[in-house]
Parts: sequence; C-alpha cells; structure tokens
Amino acid sequence: MDRQARTASSGRRQPNTNKLPADFWTQLEIQQACRERHFGRLLKSWRELQDPPVKQSELATTLGVTQGQVSRIERNPQPPHNLSKLISWAKTLDIPESILWFNFDDSDSTACAFTNAPDRIGDDDTSEEDIRRRELFKTIGVGAALLGTDTLQESIPAVGSNYNKVGMESVEVMREYARMFRRLDNRFGGGHSLKQLVYYLRTEVQDKLTDTRASSTVSYELFSTAAELYHLAGWMSYDIGESQQGHRALTQALALSQQVGNQVYAAELLAGMSHQFSHFRDPDNAIDRALTAKNGAKINNVPALTAEAAVMAAHGYAQEGDRRNCIINLQEAEAAYARIRPDDTPDWLGYLDSAYLSAKFGHALKDLGEPAQAERFARQSLHMSDGYDRGRMFNTALLASVLADQGNIDEAVPAATEALQLASNVRSVRSKRYLSDVAQRLQPYKSSTHVQQLFKQMTTHQIPLQRV
Repeated sequence: MDRQARTASSGRRQPNTNKLPADFWTQLEIQQACRERHFGRLLKSWRELQDPPVKQSELATTLGVTQGQVSRIERNPQPPHNLSKLISWAKTLDIPESILWFNFDDSDSTACAFTNAPDRIGDDDTSEEDIRRRELFKTIGVGAALLGTDTLQESIPAVGSNYNKVGMESVEVMREYARMFRRLDNRFGGGHSLKQLVYYLRTEVQDKLTDTRASSTVSYELFSTAAELYHLAGWMSYDIGESQQGHRALTQALALSQQVGNQVYAAELLAGMSHQFSHFRDPDNAIDRALTAKNGAKINNVPALTAEAAVMAAHGYAQEGDRRNCIINLQEAEAAYARIRPDDTPDWLGYLDSAYLSAKFGHALKDLGEPAQAERFARQSLHMSDGYDRGRMFNTALLASVLADQGNIDEAVPAATEALQLASNVRSVRSKRYLSDVAQRLQPYKSSTHVQQLFKQMTTHQIPLQRV
C-alpha cells in the first residue's frame, strides 16, 4: 500500500495529522491494536506505519504530552483507560471512530474506555472467543494477495455463507501438499519450490476458499490448512529475499486462521513474524508479536508453542540489551518445553525439538553478548534430525559466529567453511546474512592465513564480508 507521505517544513518537523487514506486504517497492526483495545499500541502503529515514520517526540508535541509519556503509553501492557483523553487524542490524529471501541459522543469524561465498548464481556452469554471471532476482521482489508491474486476481503467468504460443497478429502489433499512443500523447503530452501507453491495456491486453494459450501468443521480445517500453505509461502519468500511478499503471505495466513477462530495457529504465525522481525533487527516489533503469541499459546495450553514464543521474545529483548527480560523468557521457554506432551502437540509444530530450541537459545545469548553460553546451545543445536539441511547450515554458522566472538578461530574457521559448503546446496538468501555475520565477527583476525583463505572462498560465493 502507498502510505501517505509527509513533508518536512523548515525547523522542527511536525507529523501530518491530515486525513490519512482509508486503507491506512485496515493494516494488520492497526486492526490488532483495536482488537486488543490498547490505545498505546494504536499510537505506536500510527507512528511506524507512516512514511517516513513519526518519532515519539513529534507525536508528543502534537498530543501535548512528553516523549516519555508517549513511550510509557506505548510500552505499558495495561492500556490507558481515561476516555476523555482517548477521545481527544483520537480526534487530534483524525482516527476514524468506526474502527475504535469507544464513541466520541460519550459525555462521561471519567468513564473507562472498556466499559463503553460494544460487545463487552458480561453483557450477554457471548464468550470472549466468540467476540474475538466476530470482531476480528469486520473492517480489515489485508492488501493484495500473494503475487497479484485477489484481496482476502474480496475473495474469502464468511464461514457459513452459501458456496459449493468441499469435503474433508480436499482438505487431506491440501495437507499432503503442505507436507511435501515443507519437506522441500527444509531441505533445499525457499528458492527451490516457491513458484510451484504459488501456482498451487492460485489454481487450487483459492477456488476452494471462494466457491465452497462446507460444514463448519470442514471450513475450519480448510481455512486452517490454507493458512499453513500461505505460511509456507511467506517463509519461502523471506528465504529468497522477498520480504514484502513474505509479509503479505504471512498476513493472509493470519487472516485465514483467525477467520475461523484458529487462535493456536494464529499464535504460531505471530511467533513466526517475531522471528522475521528479529532477523531484520527490529526488536520492538519482534517483542510485540512474540508476547501476543505467548499469550495465545498459554490461553490455549500449548506448551510447545509457549516455548517457541517465549524464546522469540527472549531474542527480541536480547537485541534491545534487556538482559533481565531475556533471561526470564529463556527460563519460561525451558519450563514450557519440559511440559510438552507429544500427543497434545499439533503436527505443524513437530519441528520444535531440543535442537530447534537450542538454536534459538544460542541466537538470543549471542545477541545478549554471552558467546560462551551461546556456544553450548549452538553445539546442542547440531544434534538435529535429518532433512533440515537449511537449518543445519544456519546452526553451523551460528556456532562459527560465537566461536569467533571468543577468538577461537581454530574452530571458528572450520565451522564457517562447513556452513559455506552447506549453503551451496541450499537456495536461500538468508544463508548469506548468516555467513556475512560470521565474516564480520572474524574481521579482527583477518591477518590470519586461515581467515584470509576463508574470506577468499566467501568472496567466490558472493558472501559479503561485512554484515548485510
């Protein structure tokens, strides 16, 4: 989407509070903040989604508060409840009343915003889950579908509408395709089969989502399995460096999951988004997604997903330099992993084993500046199952990085060489980032003959010797 641009005037730049285009308010982050009824997160999304982003200090000037107050409002887990202030801020920023959970004409200035919200819990027999489902995407438009297909808002019907019948046999076929594409992705990288997956989504999956008439049970499985396929497309896209396409695909997967109330898979997708934000060194967004995912995992009592979300949060906190919260979340991930029962873990979480979790621990501790501790987990991460060639390459590069951080070039160089060899068999742009990170950490030892030989091989394979 083309976001409304703001022009800088002479002197201090002021954020543009003119009316933003309608599709600005349909973006996922905006909708998520409104569903959570958290005005602080809405302010954060309002700032960051503009082009260029609005600084906290600029927003503070517009709202008549301090930059510190804006920061606290945005980061506080408890949303602000002073309705008169919320109304004033919303009007100042020209936020449409239609997307908010309170009304501008409420006269009681001391009222709490939640008590004025429609569909509030306790008014009738409606459960919180039903409220989430009903409110979920009532106004959302998630943008163009993957690689130019129709928008979800136009192409995905509400569950229960009239459409031609599709049974569980179709769902089973889709599941088998998901397994096949997942195996190919894990072994050969996203560049190997993304085109085939996109073709399958276009020619088979979307028709079933738009032209079906199925029971609620079949619809749930159909949409959830389609979400898995879009999820895979998102990861494959990220893997080949198409981050915008990947974000669109993950957004669609999230919409599909939540369309039928599959909150568990929605949490898995948010954990995946957190992973991507960490990969691109955006810890604020990584933490936000991870904490939301962790909350969903706990509510639905899925320890494996809780462990994954907690370690993603830990990685985000590590990138922020927040040691305390990083360690707290690592401990939480470890405790959740100990509670895993295979019979209660969804098939799509089968990849989360001790090797996977060890790798995530290693990344978090590396970014926290604890290379010796990270090394222990990096070595454990190499005890992985067959069929995860790309993951083995990533984990080997992780080990090389933490060895380099400790000045152990006698082991770092062979590990980096092995990672480079593994990367030659995997079509993944992300592999270059991992290997470039190793090269960056070996720069202090570039006078070493072994390091020079490694750098020569990296250059031959077009690996940047500075971090990309």
